[in-house]
Amino acid sequence: MRSGAVSTARASKVPVEPILVDVPARTHTPEQYNGSWGLSAGIALAAHAAAVVALTAAVVPTEPTDPEPVVLVELPPLAGAEEPSVAEATPEEPRPQLETPQPPTPVPPVELPPTRVPVRNAVTLPPPPPEPVRTVQAPVVKPVAPVISAPAPVRSGSANASSDLPGDDPKSRKLEADYKSLVGSYIRRNRFSPPQSRKAGISGEVKVRFVVHRNGGISDVSVARSSGEDLLDSEAVEFIQRLSPVPSFPRDLRRSEIPLAITLKFKVESK
Repeated sequence: MRSGAVSTARASKVPVEPILVDVPARTHTPEQYNGSWGLSAGIALAAHAAAVVALTAAVVPTEPTDPEPVVLVELPPLAGAEEPSVAEATPEEPRPQLETPQPPTPVPPVELPPTRVPVRNAVTLPPPPPEPVRTVQAPVVKPVAPVISAPAPVRSGSANASSDLPGDDPKSRKLEADYKSLVGSYIRRNRFSPPQSRKAGISGEVKVRFVVHRNGGISDVSVARSSGEDLLDSEAVEFIQRLSPVPSFPRDLRRSEIPLAITLKFKVESK
């Protein structure tokens, strides 16, 4: 009994080393899967059988033996095995390209026809009534008495200087003054009324100088101061010339000629 127990104890102390089988991992295609399955099953059965034998030998032997070396079985590569194929990279789907917005097509300007403004018919206005004709009455001429003034004595020569100058005798001076008044009255009776100036409506004042000789004749008539109107000046000169002869000198007046100047006034008055 003791020997059996010892053998059993020895048998339990025998180390059991596992059998390692390197089976390369292979990738099989569906066509090779059936053949590979049979070969793998055979290898698995052989491995299990070897394990059973090893366990049996370890328990049965009475004497300790050296452990058998573990045999590594390398299986040759299967014929027709293909290298693992690298999965083809799935091509990326092309990204949709963004369409560049095109500028809007310019719209050509539409020319509108010009708006015509209706023109109103011209209104014919009646002619204005004629202006009433005004009756122009002839101006009333008021006679103006001429003013007679004695200009400075004109000496005709040294021989008859005493006869042309008024004497120092008061009687001679009075005779000369009376004669000038006589000539003035004569001119006032004739009245200065120039017809052309009256028609033209010209009014003015003209001073005329002239020389009265002993027999009453008049000479050297000219304008001493103009009225500013040539028409009135010329009619004043003609008026004095038409008055010749004027009354002659008195017998006691010892003069051959007397220079005189007269102012003729003419005014047109309208009603």
